[in-house]
Amino acid sequence: RVRARVTGSPWSNVASTRFIVLPRYWERLRFRVPAALLAAGLCYLLLRWLAHRRYERRLELLRQHETLVEERKRIAMDLHDDLGSELSGTTMLAEAALLGDQDTRHALVDMISRLRGMMPKVDEIIWTLDSRNDTLSSLFGYLNRSTTARTTAMKVRFIFVRPWMTGERKVNPDFRRMVLMLVKESVNNALKHSRCEQLGLSITLDGDHLRILVQDNGCGMVLTPAASLRHGLSNMQDRARQFNGTVAFADVQPHGTCVSIELPLPVDATGGNGLK
Repeated sequence: RVRARVTGSPWSNVASTRFIVLPRYWERLRFRVPAALLAAGLCYLLLRWLAHRRYERRLELLRQHETLVEERKRIAMDLHDDLGSELSGTTMLAEAALLGDQDTRHALVDMISRLRGMMPKVDEIIWTLDSRNDTLSSLFGYLNRSTTARTTAMKVRFIFVRPWMTGERKVNPDFRRMVLMLVKESVNNALKHSRCEQLGLSITLDGDHLRILVQDNGCGMVLTPAASLRHGLSNMQDRARQFNGTVAFADVQPHGTCVSIELPLPVDATGGNGLK
């Protein structure tokens, strides 16, 4: 609306006109609606691509895990069928040859002793490789059997305590082997150096933490640096630290030694919580 006048004259009547200011094209509804739909579609496609990529990656990991499991199972079976049978056969042949002369018999007795000593080691390798043993129950059972065999040979009384579990817990082979090596070293030290008459192996589970106690009633130990190196104690602590665990040694009153092993349970190889 406008009006005007010439100097000295009155104002004119108000004149008015109408005009429309058109919005910019990106401000128009017919642009915004398709743009919003396009953006939503692109976001959907991006999220679907990311989900598919993660699924493919997980599927590839599972395939690799299954391939590894099958390969471990095959190697374990081959070791059991080939190497185990060969050792057994060689032992029987050596025993049959004991009927020879005195020198031959002494050599054969030594060979038989070595072959019999190899058999538990072969059995341990087979057990470690077999993926069917990747559970806590299998681990506890093997610790019981192997320790029983060693204590029986040394005429030492053995007491074993393990936790009661309602479900099965999967563990990876590296963790399983590490626990076996720690317990084996602890038991061997006790049987070799403590002169004990009784050995106890106690296993407890506290949530996701595993605690193992190996205790004897022998002469105890002196924890000097030299003794630590001689008994492999430093190596045991290094092994446990690789899995964020600890190994502690203590004298037990009135006599004896206790080795305490504490370890967090790992997540299983496929990324689950390890329960089934």
